[in-house]
Amino acid sequence: MARLFENHPEVLLAISERADGDLRVQTRGRPETGAIYAANRHKFFEKSGVRPESVAASLLEHGSNVVPVGPAQAGQFIAHCDALITATPGVFVSITIADCLPVFLYDPASHAIGLAHAGWRGLAAKIIPKTIAAMQAEFGSDPAAMFAAIGPGIGSCHYAVQADLAQKFSEYAAVEQRHGELFLDLKLVAQKQLLAAGVAAARLEVDPDCTADFPEKYFSFRRDKPAAVQAMAAVFGLRPPESKLQHG
Repeated sequence: MARLFENHPEVLLAISERADGDLRVQTRGRPETGAIYAANRHKFFEKSGVRPESVAASLLEHGSNVVPVGPAQAGQFIAHCDALITATPGVFVSITIADCLPVFLYDPASHAIGLAHAGWRGLAAKIIPKTIAAMQAEFGSDPAAMFAAIGPGIGSCHYAVQADLAQKFSEYAAVEQRHGELFLDLKLVAQKQLLAAGVAAARLEVDPDCTADFPEKYFSFRRDKPAAVQAMAAVFGLRPPESKLQHG
């Protein structure tokens, strides 16, 4: 995905797939499984060309807190946040996903990147405009100069919701009624939030994949209803200068 970044070799973006294993970061009271998830994460990061110790990873809480990170946070798990931003090449940010959307932001002028976890709670709490505002405040980023990519996530084809949840998104015209049920289009909400925040339509890309449609490729909490979440990971950042030379 993210053809928008093809002309920016300094940017590294990767999303794991089911074949990479469960990459969750929470053990939910079973610490003996933590080594398995850690091994899977290390393999995925290394396969993607990222040193695991250079990754700052979010411990999600389905909110809208945005945290700036730098070298001091590399290799750490960052609590109480659903978006991470940085302008430090060689420091990569990561979130986990299992139907929720990964939203990637890059401003080549300020050399700043952001990665947001956008489920319905985060979108309702305006996680996307808050991430853009944080990049403006921290790095002087200009939304009009940003590239934005919405990654794979559950589509409206599978995302049936109750009327009270649908009502939270009435301003976006992103709910469709079919066969007596309401279906919410999270990607459309995310897209409209990006445009409203000042991102240009020509600099916005939306991955068409619905995670529930491809059981061989993606974990999907809504589809599989597992006892514990099984997750993919997204990692995003700017390659360090020596790495850019190697990939240029």
